[in-house]
Amino acid sequence: MKQIIRFVWLMALTSAIALCPRKAHAQRAAEHPDVNYAVRIAGLTAQDRDQVQQELSHRTDLRLVYACVPAGILVFAGQQGTPKSAARQRALPVLNARIGASRITDLEQGIAEAEAACAQIRN
Repeated sequence: MKQIIRFVWLMALTSAIALCPRKAHAQRAAEHPDVNYAVRIAGLTAQDRDQVQQELSHRTDLRLVYACVPAGILVFAGQQGTPKSAARQRALPVLNARIGASRITDLEQGIAEAEAACAQIRN
């Protein structure tokens, strides 16, 4: 009986892993700097970040994949396969409406560089 229960658990776990590959694809897309659009926001606050995140929660064409408030960095990604320019084109109206164009500076970095900059600021 115990072997049957273990077998059922093993099959359920295997099925769950096999049926949920979407997260792995999202992580792979988020790691490529050529598809991510990064910005530095002067004076970024947690409230600013939360407002942007809330706005994007209603959309499927753009997502916030990384945020570091102390460094003022936000990194966006479009749908899988879309270039950085498309993510930029979709992100700027959201940023301009919530934050203001005068505080926004484009960055030429991906998530790895943003994480390193954030760690440097925090230390």
